[in-house]
Amino acid sequence: MSRTATSTFERHRRAVRAGYGLRRKHTATADDVWELYAPRGGRAVVCGSPEQVDEWLAQQPAPQDDPRWLAWCECVTERADHVRDTMLHGIENPWGPEGLAAAERATLALLPNVKAFLHLDHRRTVEDIASYLGEVFRRRFGGRWVNQPHQDVWGVGYGPVVVLDVIDMPIEAHMLVLEAVIERCGRSWAQTWALCEKPAAYTSAAQAFGIGEWA
Repeated sequence: MSRTATSTFERHRRAVRAGYGLRRKHTATADDVWELYAPRGGRAVVCGSPEQVDEWLAQQPAPQDDPRWLAWCECVTERADHVRDTMLHGIENPWGPEGLAAAERATLALLPNVKAFLHLDHRRTVEDIASYLGEVFRRRFGGRWVNQPHQDVWGVGYGPVVVLDVIDMPIEAHMLVLEAVIERCGRSWAQTWALCEKPAAYTSAAQAFGIGEWA
């Protein structure tokens, strides 16, 4: 592999890890122009020479060290407990299948459609539910929260997922909330729980839907 190809590969890798897409601009001149863009909406954030793109990427915090992400993580337990205390009254085990089922029913009542899910007025609600979801799976199956920037729902620069010890694919908490809102069957999260209890089945299902690696 040539030095130029290696440099291009590394630039793409660094862009993806920072949560951005990277594309070469076609210009009327012979200049080598690259563009970093946000995955949601395709808005360009940097456009310039390879050296300018590299310099900008070098100034970005590593995903797991991003202060915005660390601040989000500090409140995970508080948000999850808020769901337990306000949405799961009378549930004997809020951190298991019974709690998941009750939380999904409550979520469907609060978020009647995708528009409601995306509405900024409901952002705190979605964040609370996503935190609860991730914590349920993390506490039962073991794992950790990981910043996966391309899972950014709100355009805030970070995307929370839970990487479990028992499976090779992440629990994308916000996407699980959205999936429940779209399907409205009331069983989406229970099905994910069942798959996590059978890791091979979960991995096969995730690969079938084209879910990529978290790292």
